Parts: sequence; C-alpha cells; structure tokens
Amino acid sequence: MIVIAAGLLLSAGAGAQQAARAVSQANFNLSAGHAEADDLTLDELAVEANLPLGAYFGLGAGIRRQWVEVSADSGAGTDADVLGGEVGLFARDPGRGVLGLEYGRSERSPETGEDLEAETYRGVFALYDQAFDLILSRADTEYDDDRPTLHTANAELASYGGPNIRIAAAYGFLDVADDLDVTLAYQPDFTGNVLAFELGYADTEADGEVYSGRVVYYFGAPRSLISRYREQLLP
Repeated sequence: MIVIAAGLLLSAGAGAQQAARAVSQANFNLSAGHAEADDLTLDELAVEANLPLGAYFGLGAGIRRQWVEVSADSGAGTDADVLGGEVGLFARDPGRGVLGLEYGRSERSPETGEDLEAETYRGVFALYDQAFDLILSRADTEYDDDRPTLHTANAELASYGGPNIRIAAAYGFLDVADDLDVTLAYQPDFTGNVLAFELGYADTEADGEVYSGRVVYYFGAPRSLISRYREQLLP
C-alpha cells in the first residue's frame, strides 16, 4: 500500500498542471441523521468543512452531537449524549485517488456512571475509476478506562448510477470482522443539487441489524454528487 500511495503522490505531482486541486474550493455541509437497532436508537446532528491547502492537500474537519437511547431490558448501558469531532490532512489527485491521516476525539456522557473519552487515529487510501471508488481504511480507538484498544479496518466499494446516485458497500476486518454496511445516497435534481438523502443498512456484531437515514445540505454552488465525493468531500 505504501508503494501504491507513493506512486499516487508522484503521479499527482507530475500532472499538477492538468489536475484540479485536492479540494476544488472551501465547502461545508450540515446533516441530520437517525438510526435504529433492536436495542438502541441514535439521533445525530453534524457539520463538516473541507478546505484546500495548495494544489495537493486538503484539510477536513467535522463535529457531531449524538443522542443515544438504549432499551431498558437490553443490558447495553444507559442513555447517553456523545460529542465528537475529527480533523484530517489528505493528499488527492481528483483523477486518481486520496491518501490521508485523521485524528478524532469523542466524549460519551451517560445518564448514570462516569463519562468515557476516546481517541481515534485513522489512515485512509482511495482509488478512483471511471464509475467506482475503492476506499481502504485502518483505525485504532483508545479509551481512557481499562477497556482494550479497538482495532478496525474496512474495505469499501462505491459505484455511481449517474452523477447523483452513489451506492456503497463496506466490509469490516480485525475487531469488526464480517461487519457489513450498505449505503445509498441520492441528490435529486429538484433540490437544486444542494440536498442529498441517504439510506443505510448495517449488520454488525456489536448492535445487530441497524437501519439508518440521513439528510445532508451542502452550502455553496450546486454540484453533482460524484464531483462532491471526488473534488470536495474527504473520505
């Protein structure tokens, strides 16, 4: 992977005169989501910003607030509020792919018991084909109590059914081995190409089957969904 990533960066440098910037222009979005599983429900509000840093690099940052409700008979703890955020530095050639590193931090505040803080270090590598994205990621999450570090890895393949439809499937490895996550994103023309709807299904060892939905509003000039993922948003 290191050899491939180095080749990606060298190719980006060689074609800098023809290639667009890693992030075509500063952008941000606001989203609201809801997810349900057998033993819990989750509501989320989030804001994300992506900034260009010269021709080759982009800076991504986001913050989110989550409200988690747990079934009384589940034995999975109590209701909680979660506040978290991430910041990452990425190199991208919009015609080839992305290489980046990200740091995240979150604090979970349950109704009963002590707060739990966590730090996540994540690396990501993506390749773009004409109608497909292949995204590989690896992350470690460390907790401030005595629980072990969570080691995760994911391989995601996304396909575009036109400029405004994206279907993605991700498979988990390491501590999330065999977890499956499928997402459908659609940005209707009648919204002026600034509002996208997402539906998700996940089958996980931790929470079982999870059904989710999300609405994302993109501020700024209208763009197709494929151009957002390859020229503005960072993975």
